Amino acid sequence: EAPADDTKFDVSMDDQFLSTKKVADMTKAAVSTVTRRIAKNEMLGFRVFKKKWRIPKDQFQNGDVIKGITEIIRLFDGDHKEAWYFLSAPLFYGDSDPRPIDRLRAVKGQKEFDDCLRSLTAVQDSYERGDHF
Repeated sequence: EAPADDTKFDVSMDDQFLSTKKVADMTKAAVSTVTRRIAKNEMLGFRVFKKKWRIPKDQFQNGDVIKGITEIIRLFDGDHKEAWYFLSAPLFYGDSDPRPIDRLRAVKGQKEFDDCLRSLTAVQDSYERGDHF
């Protein structure tokens, strides 16, 4: 039996992201519409090369972006990477509650959405003040 190869590339990260083409197919839109939505902060996306993007898969539900992504991107002044770090990690060290992205995904109705967004905004504000340690 061969020893484990510690240098092997971990492709699990790539499983978390989609290309603009895959998102376009999933949302039944043109690739240009996908990149425009990223530019307008309606969808999270990271440019990895001049014309190549990585788009977090977890922001989608039922073929479109879940409600609240635009508001979270706005909380981070348009910084998609910071918004994604916030959405995809536990809110506090050792937290067993769902990640913020999962909380948004589970919302039913406008009041619950407003409450969830208010809660996430308060957490983000506490991060800025350094209260999360």
